[in-house]
Amino acid sequence: MSVSWENLARAGRLTRAVDKEDANAPAIKKLRVANLEPSAEPYTLRISMPCAAPCGGCVVAHKMKAGSTRMVLVWNENVQECKLDPISLAAIGFLAASATSQASAAAAQPPSAKAPFPEAEGVRLPPSSAASSSAAAAAAATGASGAPGSAAAAAVETPMTEEAEGLRLHLSDKSNTGYKGVCKTKRKKKTRFLAQANLSGDNKQTKLGYFGTAVEAAVAYA
Repeated sequence: MSVSWENLARAGRLTRAVDKEDANAPAIKKLRVANLEPSAEPYTLRISMPCAAPCGGCVVAHKMKAGSTRMVLVWNENVQECKLDPISLAAIGFLAASATSQASAAAAQPPSAKAPFPEAEGVRLPPSSAASSSAAAAAAATGASGAPGSAAAAAVETPMTEEAEGLRLHLSDKSNTGYKGVCKTKRKKKTRFLAQANLSGDNKQTKLGYFGTAVEAAVAYA
């Protein structure tokens, strides 16, 4: 399922997680996604990000568990090699506040006056957001198919998250995955992310295993 950051913000489901950011690490931006419709089955949520020009087309893909309704996206500009547009980031708060205001106004109306939210790729969004969501989904599909212009919409396979499976993950600017103790290998197999840790205290790294995604490996390290 694909959706743009603007649609999530307008629906009040995407906010800037400034409370989780560290002033000493300005390259790490955090966005909070919440109040999603729970799904009975696991699925992949693809979100087009507010990247700065000349990119403007990064799409992150996050694996959502069944019943999951929220997550925290961590965008490390040193790892992703793409910066987020500060103007768009500022707009996130404005759009989210507008969504809250509209929701309050709608709650004050009689039930008969309320219009149902149309669903855009499985995410419930305000009526004004449905058209742009379809466009974002088409852009994401084009990038994934390798058609001309796909470089601008290339999906990042494993966006960074702060928490997974009830565990707090360890982030690191020194790792090529953004997670401490996790590195991306050149293995051609699906399990190409290696998790390793110093368990003996003698600076020797012990392999914890190979995993299909960086998040799974980070969970093993946590």
